[in-house]
Amino acid sequence: MKNKTVSCLNSRVWYRFIKVIYILLFIIILLGYNIVTFSGSSFKNLDQDKTLIICNYKDEKVFCPKEKNIYLNNHNFKNETFDYKDFFESYNEYKIKDILENCYDIKNSSNLDIFAIQRTYEITGTKDNKKDYDENYLKNEINKIITGYKTDLEKTTYLDYSIELFTIDPVFTYYKFLMYFFVGNLSILLLFEIIKRMFYYIVLGTIKPEK
Repeated sequence: MKNKTVSCLNSRVWYRFIKVIYILLFIIILLGYNIVTFSGSSFKNLDQDKTLIICNYKDEKVFCPKEKNIYLNNHNFKNETFDYKDFFESYNEYKIKDILENCYDIKNSSNLDIFAIQRTYEITGTKDNKKDYDENYLKNEINKIITGYKTDLEKTTYLDYSIELFTIDPVFTYYKFLMYFFVGNLSILLLFEIIKRMFYYIVLGTIKPEK
């Protein structure tokens, strides 16, 4: 090609066809990525470093989830607030075991029944606020939970949640969403710019041809 310019290419039908395909692909991929980014993830994500787990009794310890390798997520906080009852009833058994282990120095928490622990505190009260109770009643209640129910959902029906052993104060961040948004879009722009420059180099012998 004698005149190696973009204007010269624009006079060719095949180039205009490729240009249309290029632009359409760029729009489709860019729009597709942003649709997935906006609809597939929350704008806010739980900050594992700043969210606090507060132990309500004993030494009243406070720690962040990341510090104790406890993974929490947005789904644990409806309307971005913590609901103790909902947390127990939403299949968070392993998370609760880890929290109780770190709050109250419970050993071998993996072998414990969190629902039995919760019910025990509901009946006996806490160290600073003891309740009057019948020992046989306590034993019967715990035995019913441990042996009388097969699923966690059935066990939760026996709890009244009058005692909340811990509270979680969630903190949210936009960092993850913004990272996906900016890095993803810049990557797409960079990719198509590289493709365009490679095309110019193959056809015109230069990555920056004259207009």
